[in-house]
Amino acid sequence: MRTGRIAVLLIAAVALLGAGCGGSDETNDDSAAPAGSAAAATATSDEDATRSATSSAGDVSAGLKQMVAVAADTAAKTATDGGAGKTAAEGLETAWAPIEDTVKANDPDTYVEIEDAMEQLQSGDVAKAADGSTRLAAASAAYLAAHPA
Repeated sequence: MRTGRIAVLLIAAVALLGAGCGGSDETNDDSAAPAGSAAAATATSDEDATRSATSSAGDVSAGLKQMVAVAADTAAKTATDGGAGKTAAEGLETAWAPIEDTVKANDPDTYVEIEDAMEQLQSGDVAKAADGSTRLAAASAAYLAAHPA
């Protein structure tokens, strides 16, 4: 168990480090997301208030980095207490809601990968949470490499 937790944390740290390297200081993002989506249409009113059809590249970068950190924490907590892991996973949506439409517009495959990883992290299952953390970190790093802030 301890080795698995360490591996998850190392992967998350490498993903954060890799995501922070390179790119430009500009926050211009010339891409535009569609004004609405099926996900936004079915979201609760609280989520609607935090959603943005277009987020800047800097906002997406910050949100994904926050999600990677929450995912690593979730996997670590799930390793010892599934309920605590589920509670920790609730923090993912807070970071995801404002940026998900932009990620979906820019890279639909990464959007699906992150959604699937979040589902695993919310399961309370040790193996699924560890895999979800790894998948979310990898998807975030790949997105940030393709769409630097």
